[in-house]
Amino acid sequence: MVGKTQDEAPQTGDLASVERIRSAALRLFATQGVAATPLRAVAAEARVTVGLIPHHFGSKNGLRDDLERWIVRQFADAIERAKDNAGEKGATAHDRQVEVVAMLEQTPHIQDYMRREFLHPYPGGTLLRQLTELVSDSVDDMRAHGLAYSDRDRTDQIVAAMVRQLGTLFVQPMVDQVIDTLPPSQRPSSTPKLIVEMRRPD
Repeated sequence: MVGKTQDEAPQTGDLASVERIRSAALRLFATQGVAATPLRAVAAEARVTVGLIPHHFGSKNGLRDDLERWIVRQFADAIERAKDNAGEKGATAHDRQVEVVAMLEQTPHIQDYMRREFLHPYPGGTLLRQLTELVSDSVDDMRAHGLAYSDRDRTDQIVAAMVRQLGTLFVQPMVDQVIDTLPPSQRPSSTPKLIVEMRRPD
């Protein structure tokens, strides 16, 4: 059976099964990894027949690629919400970060998937490249609206934005675990939130 190509959208009647498969794949890939998750496990989790996965996505790689494009859309939608909320004054880096953090808190499996795949990548993934392209566009938008210094090195700004987002994503769990290992009497009333910054050496 021939699977859908990247540019072919599923028919309306297929959308429910596509969403269930994608949601199941996100949960299983996030907890077990892509390599360790057979398509039959995804199908069972999604309550569909195994044959529907190659029908919609072509292969496990096709499913992974679709999932990563979907993840990037969640980041892009969060940035657009920040821009819509800010109106004509434009969305600052902080505004965009707030919406991205809110999105990740609502969809924690995205964080788990990203942590696993960036540290133990399944061959062929393009998530980091896609996110870098999205952040590059966001930096350019802020520079154009006077919300980021246009006389600073653009690459530095892109890398700094990625480090802030992904550094927090990866290291915050360690901060949480350190707090959890302390005796209850020594724990703070609220868990410290990590802020990651990048500075170029003078």
